[in-house]
Order: sequence, then C-alpha cells, then structure tokens
Amino acid sequence: MCDRFPVTLDIHTRDERGHVYVLRDDLIGGTKAIYTWRIIAENLTADEFVYATTPEGGLQIALADACLRYGKRCVLFVAKRAKRHPFTEELVNHPAVDMIELDYSKQGGTFLSRVQAAAEEYCAQSNGRSFNVSFGADYAFAVDAIAERMQHVSRILGREPEEVFCSVGSGMLIRGIIKGTQHTRVTGVLIGKEHGLSEFQTADERVRLLRHHLKYQQASRFEVSFPCNVNYERKAFEYCLRERVSARVLFWNVFR
Repeated sequence: MCDRFPVTLDIHTRDERGHVYVLRDDLIGGTKAIYTWRIIAENLTADEFVYATTPEGGLQIALADACLRYGKRCVLFVAKRAKRHPFTEELVNHPAVDMIELDYSKQGGTFLSRVQAAAEEYCAQSNGRSFNVSFGADYAFAVDAIAERMQHVSRILGREPEEVFCSVGSGMLIRGIIKGTQHTRVTGVLIGKEHGLSEFQTADERVRLLRHHLKYQQASRFEVSFPCNVNYERKAFEYCLRERVSARVLFWNVFR
C-alpha cells in the first residue's frame, strides 16, 4: 500500500532546537486517499456513495477520485454559499460527482448537521443503492491505514520521531499515529471553538492537546513553503514551530 501512496518527507527546519520533518501527503484528497478507496471496495453493491461535507473538507476530493476509479457516483451534500468555496467549484464539474448545494442561509442550526440530515434522508429513500459515508470516514480500517503509514515514515527516518504534530478534527489521525508508534509523543492542535478539549481526551499519556486561537472558518495567514490547508494544517504547523518540545519532530500535513 505504501508503494501505491508514496511518502514525501521534507526537512523544513533545522536549528538549535532540532529538526522538523514534514510529511507531505500531496495526494488527491491528501492523507484520506490512503483509505477512502476501501469504503468503495468493501461496498461494491452500492451504485453511489453519499457524503455530507463541509466546503473546506478534503475527504470529498478523495471520495470523488475513488468513485471515478471504481465507476461509481459520488453524491456530495454541502451548504450553499454566496461564493462557492474553491473545493466546491473544483468538484461541481467532476465527472463522478453530483453536487447538491442546500441553502440554509435563512435558517438556524449548524449547516453541517443539516446537510448530514439531508444526506441521511436521501440514502433512506434510495432503496439500498446509496452508501452513506460517515463524517471524516471514521472507520477502523482508516485508523489502521494511518498507523501503517506512520510506521513506514518511522522506517524512512530510521526510528520513531520524538514528537508528531497534527491538526485535530474527529481525532482519527491521532488514534492512528498512536497505534503506529510506541514511544512518540503526539501533539494535536484543535481547530475551532466548537471543539472541546474533553471531547478528544484520551487515556494515553503521550497525547497533548492545544487549541488554535482562530475559528475553523478563518483562513490562516501563516506563511509556509509547501501546499497546506489554510483552515486546518497551516494553523497546526504554526503551533508546531512554536510549541515543539522535542529535537526530532514530524508534522503531518494531511491536505493541501
């Protein structure tokens, strides 16, 4: 699997504090590409794969690419914006995608919960033709794929990094990194005030959680030298350079 999804490692920083390596998952859909294909491979009887997404999410791109490769339809539910997000604009003409933009501008509640409800209703009426992909593709095999990739990175480095930094959404990436290491400390940067620290607390003493000061929807202006998502990873990388406490640090860049 590592041959199918090659690992790109950059040395971003080398100073008196040590080294910061960047795992650049410059794949179609980023890190999520390494396991999204299995959603389809294990549910081949479905004609289409339905996903309720945030406009900024990377999984929608990985899912669209996987559906195209398997000859399946990808049905994306997203909240409509006055100006489309670049990812929505990118996918609306994708050959495998049916984009359903829902206008909730005059209604209350969270947009994500509403598009998720709409996707669930759509699948319920599909007579089994549709597979509803869980948010973030939070499946056991996804955690295993992340753990395997982490082990591959450690082999390239010659040993486990002392510390890994990553952004935190569902917490799945942290779980995979922990599963794929024995001694590495993991610092997760929570993005957005909607996340509570207690939501991601773990019994594993190797995990440290920080909260970024910007909201999820606010784009980071922190300058980086590699493709890095302005809503997620760029914020985490800023804290990585500031808050690292180890000499050999890996930053996991999930998505462009």
